[in-house]
This record gives sequence, structure tokens and C-alpha cells, in this order.
Amino acid sequence: MTKNTSDTLRQRLLIAFGAFAVGMLVATTLTYQQSENSGTTDSPAVLLNYKGKDYRLDELPVSIALAYSDLEHETYENKQLLLIDAGLQLHVAQFARDKQLSFDEARQQLFSISPITEQAIEQFWKDNQEQIGQPFFAVKENIRQYLTQKQEQEKKNQIYSALTQFGDLTVLLPKPVRQKVDIDTEDYPTKGPEKAPLHIVEFADYQCPHCKTAFNTLNQLIEQYPEAIKLTFIDFPINSSGVSKKVAEAAYCAGEQGQFWPYHALAFQQQSDLDKDWPLETATNLKLNLDKFRSCLTSLPAREHVQRGQKAGWDLNVRGTPTLFINGRKFDGHDLKAELTEYIAGKAADSNH
Repeated sequence: MTKNTSDTLRQRLLIAFGAFAVGMLVATTLTYQQSENSGTTDSPAVLLNYKGKDYRLDELPVSIALAYSDLEHETYENKQLLLIDAGLQLHVAQFARDKQLSFDEARQQLFSISPITEQAIEQFWKDNQEQIGQPFFAVKENIRQYLTQKQEQEKKNQIYSALTQFGDLTVLLPKPVRQKVDIDTEDYPTKGPEKAPLHIVEFADYQCPHCKTAFNTLNQLIEQYPEAIKLTFIDFPINSSGVSKKVAEAAYCAGEQGQFWPYHALAFQQQSDLDKDWPLETATNLKLNLDKFRSCLTSLPAREHVQRGQKAGWDLNVRGTPTLFINGRKFDGHDLKAELTEYIAGKAADSNH
């Protein structure tokens, strides 16, 4: 294997399976909960002056304000990771002084990991053959390196969590508040109580694997907290195959016969089977009026509905799926189920006092 091929594969592994770093290391709280409960009295900063008039973030065009907010949060997370790394280095230095070791010796002791076994490497390859796309002998050492780096990161996560739990390490970087926006959800499929404390607006693509994960998570939460969540779904097909767009248009047509949510559930549950014939087959299985369904599929309203959702997403700076807005603020946490559960529990506790 050439060096370029090896580097490319390593990048593919890290991209495909390496999201653990930020997700496990950065301890986040609910952005929307922070925003509502922060209690800050500081006025928003003036960002722009045009012809003598000052403009703050909430006075800028929505698409610009949300793009600016995304940049703020990306910068925040990068700074957060650097500060965590700084805290861990301070901990290593203190451990070295306490144990009369060199810095390298202390780091080795603190972050020591078990060697990656041949069985673990082979199992990883078997589990991810489709994404890797190369024979085992060609990628074995790259997988070993990836699993080693992953284990090292997890060890750092454990130490960081322990330090924060005992109050020995606190990152004091203030988290920027997400810009709150009004989203026009009229005529989009919605379920849940009208006055639920959480209104989740989801932009998703039926062929997106992460969207399927979000679908499962949201279903579990809605089942567990039926009075706490109102969900609005907006199609945002970005898959280049064209299948997602066709499935989305057909979802609208199923909705015209009162069957949007059953169709929606089947689309995610059978995601690997989606193709351009799937909508009609599913309409048949749902016992829809097929003449009306076929007519709707070729109609202007079906296309316009999906196009309107796409435009709404672009205007809100949605650039990937799934993208969730919760009570008007873009969700940028790393564990949807855990963070929403915490928020709902907090709301319930407040109502009992």
C-alpha cells in the first residue's frame, strides 16, 4: 500500500468512525436551557453599523445571524478542546511532581492503555467492511492505529470526567447563546400537544443514516414523555440520488390521505430498501387510494411542499441532516436523548415546586 493510499484510508476511518472525540470529551449542557435560564443582563454586542444605525445579532437577516452563530459555536468547541487539553497537561505535570517522575513518565502512567488485540482489529474490519472497502491485510495496521487512538482518547475522557467530578478541573469558557428564530411550521406535519414545553422542528433526509438514528431517539422520547414534546417534521432531501426527494414528495401525498406518520415511520425503518418504486409499494401496503396517490405524486403541490421545506432550511442555515431546532434554537449538543431527558426532568421538577 502506498503512503497516499494509507493516508487516505486513515482519513476515511477517522471521518467515518472518529466522531467520539468531541462527542465524548466536551461536557455540554442544553443550549436552549442555558439560553432561557442564564439570567444574564448583558446587552447583545453591536456587530455592525450602517449609516449611523447599530445592528446586533438578532437584528441581522436570519440566515446571516444563524451562520454567524454556527461559527461562534464551532470556535467555542475548538477552544473548549484546547482548554481541556491544557487542563490535562497541568494534571500530568502535577502528577509528575507528586510522584517524582518526568513529564513523559507521568503521562505514560496516566494514559497507559492495553495493546489492541488481533481479534479486535479483525472484528472491527468485519463490522465495517462496507465503509472501509479494502481487504483485511491492506488495512490491518491502519485499523490498529485508529483503535489505539480511540482507546487513548477514551482514557483521556475518563481522566477528564474524574477531574471535573471531583471539582479539580473546570473549563470556564462561556458558551455562546444560540440565536432564537421563529420558524413557520404551518402546513408541515406536526404531532404532540400544542402547548408542549418542547417544540422540536426537525429537518431531515429519509436516506440519511443519522436521521434514522434521530428518528429512533425522538420516538423513544415521545413515547416516554408524550405530554412534553411537540414534533414538526420538515423534509430537507440532500441525497444526490433523487430518491430522498421522491420519498419526501410521496410522504406529502400520504399525508393528504391522513397517513403521513405511518408512511414516515416506514421510510426510516426500511431505509436500506428505499428506491423510486418504494413509495407506490408502501402506499399499497398502507391501503391508500392509489389513484389519488399517483395523481398527487405528479402534482405541483407535492413538489412545492418539498421545495418550500428546502428553502426554509437554507434560510435557517441548515447545511446537513438531521438539523433540529428546539424552542426556536438550533440544537448543537452531542447526546440528544440524554440532554432532552435532563431538560424534561428539570421542567418537571420546577413544576412540582
